[in-house]
This record gives sequence, structure tokens and C-alpha cells, in this order.
Amino acid sequence: MALAVLPPGEHEVLVFLVQVALLLTVARALGWAFRRVGQPAVIGELLAGVLVGPSVFGRVLPDAFDWTFPSEAVQSGMLYALAWLGLLLLLGTTGIESDLSVIRRLGRPAVVVTAGSLVLPLLGGFLTGLVMPDELVGPEVDIGVFAAFLAVALSISSLPVVARVLAELGMVRRDVGQLILAVAVANDIVGWILLGVVAGLAGSTSASVADVVVTVGAVAAFLAVALSAGQHGVDRLLRATAGPGHTSQVVAVIALVVGAGALTQWIGVEAVLGAFVAGLVVGRSRWRDERAVAVVDTVAHGVLAPLFFATAGLRVDLGVFADATVATWSVVIIVVASATKLVGASAAARAAGLPRPEGLALGAGLNARGALEIVIASIGLGIGVLTDASYGAIVVMAIVTSVAAPPLLRRALRGWPGTPAEQQRLRAEELARQRIVVSNRPPLLLTRGGPASISAAQLLDLCWPPHHPVTVVAPAHADLAPIRHALAGRPVHVVHPRRSGDDAILAEVGRGHAAVVVGLTDRPGEPLLTPLVRRLLGAEVPVVLLRRERISGRPIPAAFGNALVPVTGSQTARAALELATGMSAALGTQLTLANVDNTPPAHTGDVLHRVVQVADPILRSAAEAARSGGASQVTTLCRVADNPVAELNRLTLELEIDIVIAGTTTHHAGDATHLGPVATHLLAICPATVAIVATPPGWTGSRRS
Repeated sequence: MALAVLPPGEHEVLVFLVQVALLLTVARALGWAFRRVGQPAVIGELLAGVLVGPSVFGRVLPDAFDWTFPSEAVQSGMLYALAWLGLLLLLGTTGIESDLSVIRRLGRPAVVVTAGSLVLPLLGGFLTGLVMPDELVGPEVDIGVFAAFLAVALSISSLPVVARVLAELGMVRRDVGQLILAVAVANDIVGWILLGVVAGLAGSTSASVADVVVTVGAVAAFLAVALSAGQHGVDRLLRATAGPGHTSQVVAVIALVVGAGALTQWIGVEAVLGAFVAGLVVGRSRWRDERAVAVVDTVAHGVLAPLFFATAGLRVDLGVFADATVATWSVVIIVVASATKLVGASAAARAAGLPRPEGLALGAGLNARGALEIVIASIGLGIGVLTDASYGAIVVMAIVTSVAAPPLLRRALRGWPGTPAEQQRLRAEELARQRIVVSNRPPLLLTRGGPASISAAQLLDLCWPPHHPVTVVAPAHADLAPIRHALAGRPVHVVHPRRSGDDAILAEVGRGHAAVVVGLTDRPGEPLLTPLVRRLLGAEVPVVLLRRERISGRPIPAAFGNALVPVTGSQTARAALELATGMSAALGTQLTLANVDNTPPAHTGDVLHRVVQVADPILRSAAEAARSGGASQVTTLCRVADNPVAELNRLTLELEIDIVIAGTTTHHAGDATHLGPVATHLLAICPATVAIVATPPGWTGSRRS
């Protein structure tokens, strides 16, 4: 049976392409202009639709407007289908950016302010909706459903607008900035759930108790499944689509967002709820590839979302505001929305014990409705809850509150200092953002179950933050009990490659891991670097190589009382310092940071003096970074020697060093990949345990520069 699809005619395709080109060009241009004057781009994108809609274009050039935007169902459907795809991706990326852990971390203040910023606007919106005139209420909608819809519209906040203003002020990571974002996330989550319920009720002419129970039950069931079994399924999908290229995961993320939207639409609530929740689940997955998310974000915010907002603006006819009743009630909506959000958030902040400036900032920031309010208004118009007049009133409210938010936030936060504890946290977070190897993605431990792998697992456990997940790749026959014991307290995902050979292992390495940790088997007469290890060194990921000590076979980690870290100020040395700092923070290891210069010293000592002058700031910076990362004991020293490796070996014996942690960049010669000469010689002759952190050329922490 042939697919019953009726293609549009050539003229309809032409008009559609003209619509897209016109709306996208004007929307992006006005969005850029509004950003230049410190306003959200969405305001310009929305006004682009007003400009080319019936209010301006339709009145100035009516014939051209009628040709460009005819009223035929097929023609309108093509544009609105594309706009709604943009809407779903916009909500999906908003969900990805929403961090639920922030709400949990901030605890009572976040809960109290969330309640205050929601309850008063919900109450004010509902009471206002009950007394609004009939010309603003959908003709076939129960007044209670309309009032509930208006309550939801007035309660929501715009996370993207708030986040952008805080970013411009450099306040995103400040305590007050985190609280504003946390409450905005909670507002959005509650708002979208309530919107799903209200939209589900709008299908009937009256709202019965049974309707409410069924709709709420459907939403609750969807959320429960999405955040439990759905999370596991999404993790598996994102892990399967992770790799050196990110196209597969881009497709996976888009399919998840659109598919979840289709599911919630099918169960009787709005598709935007499914898209938003799908974004939340993707955002919580440790297997998401930030490059893939960035591509989806670019497509959503750069192309499709501007089309959606411009299309939303097309539906605003400024002529409705010539009616005194519509104009008056539009002002009422703006006043009620602003007053209830400002008073509710500020009063709740004071009740939670927050200072007055933070309360004012919360009220100002959360009052911005921005893009999401326009989404809600478009949904309300589409399901018949709103009329053209009430739709225009809510859109105007979104514009006014979004324009007012940036200057109010700037004024409220100007000169707000922050506590010493907050400043210490900010410094620690800045150091974490600069990490090269120890990122938030899982490391991979490659093992066959031998002693070298057990030592590598112990090193990994010491150097990575507690409870960080680890992927273990091992043959099916390997005894992993000692490995699991070394990694106790961490989530461990074991992978047994289905295919034999190195290619299957390398395929697993390429699934977005932070680093690969390998224990080198040190047997007389056998090469340390096996063909597989050399191939690993050619991969686009840092590799940590551990070779056990050659002194006395002391157990690990008890022997890691003293560590030597060569420091040069390079990215590779910083990578080694990351691991050493983690070890010291976990075990109390004494760190000796050594700068060894291979310039032969002159008899006068002038050369040594110059070397010390150069090395001193490098060593001080490295010591400060180690202490900031939690290292308990740090000393520094500077040496000049003809042979740096021999000097490092001498220091190893003199200082009774247990482990040397050094960084290097991998080098390519033809088809082979090699370590640098210092790393190679340390592995070959150093008597202590040696850990080499090998990073690809140009590695900056998540990718090549």
C-alpha cells in the first residue's frame, strides 16, 4: 500500500522557502541588534514576526503580504511544522542545561524561594483569569481552565534570559546566581508539569475531577518512567553513540527530544513537556557528548528557535490593542505578573534568611518571562484557551518583563561582594574547569586482571574524585574481584568486548572517556609498550601508563607516601600535577615538585641564578594549584643537570620517592606513536613506580585545540 502523502505544489514550496528566508533573516538581524543594546535576542526575534506580520507588513504592502503569508492550511502547516520542531529542540536544550543537583545542593533557600515565587503568581493569575472579560477567553473553554492556564503563564520564569544576564555580570557561579538559576529551573519544571495538566484539561468543555486525576496520573507516570528506567535507556543509547565523531549522538539527542514530545502528545499532554523532560534526562547522563549537545544547541537557538519566535510574532496583531478593554487588561496582566513574582520571591528570600540584595535580585531575575512565555502563549492559542487578544496581551507581558529584567538585575547585584567561603569555592571551581585529564566524564581502565592492572586501578581510585564512575574493559575470563576491590565505592561499568583483537578495545576507548589508564607488565626481555598500548597512544584521548616499582615490591597504595612531579609550566606537566594532587588529597601524599633544567651550570653561578629566577614562578604557581586542589604537603626544588632523567633518578633515591608522576605529549613518526624521551627513559630506568600521563598534541582538557 502506497504511503498517502500529498506533496505540496511548486508554488507552495516557493512560498515556503521565501517565508523561511525572510523570517530567519529579519529575526537574526533584530536579535543581533537587541543583543548589542543589552537585551535578550528573543525580543528582536519576536518583533521580527510582528514587523513582517499583519501589524506592519500586512498594512504597508497588503498584496505582498498576502502572497508571502497566504491563509491556506497546507501553506501555513509547512511553516508551523518547522517552527514547532524548533520549539521542541529549544525545550530540549533548556532541559539539558537545567541542573537538578543545584536545587538539592542549595536546600532550604531554594525550596522556600521556589514556593514563594510560584504560589503568589499562581494565585494572582488564577484570580485574574476568573474576572477577565469573555472576549479574552477562548470561546469553548471553561473559565476555570482559562484561569488555570493564566496562572501557569504568570508563574513561569525564563531560564535562558536569567542565565544570559547572570553570565554577562559574571555572577553565574556566585551563590546568589546559583540560587536564581536553581529557582528558575524549579519554576520551569513545575510550570511545564502544570502546563501539561492544564493543556490536557483543555480538550473538554469543562474540567471534571476525573479529568484532573487522569491527566495528573499520566504526567506522574511519564515522569517516573523517564527519570528511572528512561534514564538507564538514554545512558545506554548515548554511550552506544559516543565516539570520535559526534554525528550519531546529535541524531540520538534530536530523536529522543522529538520522540518524547510525541509520547506526551499521545498521552494527552503537551509535547513541550516531553521535550523538556527528555532534555533533563540527557543532561543527567554522564555519556552525553558536549560537542553533540553544542550542535543541537546551535541548530535550535541559531536557526529553528528564531523561526519559531518570528512565527509567533506573526500571530500578534497590534490592532487588537486599539480596544480599550484589551489594552487595560494587558496592563493588568503585566502588573499582576510583575508584582506577584517580585513580592513572592523577595518575601520568600527574606523568610529563608537571605540578605535584602539577594531577595531583590531573585525577584528581578525571576520576573523575566522571555522565550518560554511566548511558547506558553502559542500553546494556549493553539489549543483554543486564548483568543488573539489574550495571546497578544501575554506576549506583550513577556516582552516587557524580559526587557526590564537585565537593568533590574544589574542594579540589585551591583557591588555585592560574596563571602570568603564563596570565593574559595569559586577558586576551586575555576581550577576544576582548567583540568586537562580528570574531567567529569568516566575514565576507562584497561585490564587483564594482573598485578599491574590492580596497581593501575589503585592509582585511578586515588587520583579521580570519590564516587566518580569508571568503565573497566577486560576479557570475559579475567578475574575482576581485585579490581572491584580497588575501586570500591565507585560505580563500575564492566565491558567485555564481543570481538577479539585490539580494534574492539579501541572502539570502546573512543566512546567519550576522559582518559585511559593502563598498567604496564614489566617482564625482563619483553617490551613495556605493547602494540596495543602504542595504538592507544595514537587515540584522541589522554593515556595514563603505570609501571610498578623496581625497588622492593612494597604494596600499593601504602607506598605512596612521597611523590615526585617534574614541573615545567607546560600543559603536560599540569596534567601530571592533576593526578598527583588528587592522590595527595586522598592519601596525604607528600608532593615534591621539581624543576630540572638541562643547562650546564657555569662556575660563577650566574646560569644557576638565572635558571632559578625562571623556575621560581613556575614552581610557586604549581604549588598553589596543588594546595588549592587539596594537596596536604607540597615542597618545591630547582636543579640544573646535564641529564634531567639521571637527576630525577638521583632525587628518587635521595628523597625516598615512592612514585614519579610525569607528563608528556605523544609524538608521531610515520605510522608509529612514541612517548617523549624523558618519559621513555623514566619508564626504562627509574627505580620507583612511574606514572606517565600522555596527552595528544594540542590537548586542552576535552579535545584538541
